[in-house]
Amino acid sequence: MVEDGHHGHSWPRRLDRLGGLLLHGACRDHRRDLHCRITVSIDGALSLPAVTAIIAEEGRELGSGSTVGVFNTAMSIGQIVGPVFSGFLLDTYGMGSVFYFSGFISVISVLSFLGLSRTSGVV
Repeated sequence: MVEDGHHGHSWPRRLDRLGGLLLHGACRDHRRDLHCRITVSIDGALSLPAVTAIIAEEGRELGSGSTVGVFNTAMSIGQIVGPVFSGFLLDTYGMGSVFYFSGFISVISVLSFLGLSRTSGVV
């Protein structure tokens, strides 16, 4: 797993995300949407070994059970709260609010990551 994680770290992540954004704009009908979703899902599957390697490294210091538990809890909360809250925003304020909220969460996440990584000396 750690070697696969190394390959995941060496892959240009910005290129993956840019490709996903470009594919999203190309999805005009159901067939293209299916192809776009499959492509983006493959990107997610390719990043999973890298995340697993990070969990394994952190698990050595903090305990593997607690590290995996925190990761799974965070992923589950995001998968539950995200669509429900986005649906609430869509019903209450319209489609634009969902994109503004998603952009806001993305900016907050990037700033949090930068702050935490600078504190720990990674960046």
